[in-house]
Amino acid sequence: MENLSHLVNRIAASCLPAAFHNQSFFVNDIPADIPVSHNQEWVASVVSGMISTVARSVRNSCIRISANSYGHVTVLEIHDVSTSRIYSMNTALKQWQSLAQKIGGCLYLNLQRQNENTLSFSFTDLPLAA
Repeated sequence: MENLSHLVNRIAASCLPAAFHNQSFFVNDIPADIPVSHNQEWVASVVSGMISTVARSVRNSCIRISANSYGHVTVLEIHDVSTSRIYSMNTALKQWQSLAQKIGGCLYLNLQRQNENTLSFSFTDLPLAA
């Protein structure tokens, strides 16, 4: 069983070249005590899609990743403060929304604040029902 912080570190490391190219960097603020006990491969796929999309889409930004656990529900958030608007992310994230729904999760992109974007992924850490 891998914790969410370690999973995000591993994925963010693979996206560092894209972030570096866009003069951005990652900060992982996820506590080490949030597990990913079930559906780890699917959660990793969604998180990977989120992080790689953000790394390719934003410029000159601190990409801050945080998470909170509420019982069996975990909410992972990616915040970036950038001068670029990233409406194109909506299209890129649609495929990941479908996968998030398959594991009982939800993906949400909030672009309403000027120069601040938040991408949220909520998921349950329970086995999938048959």
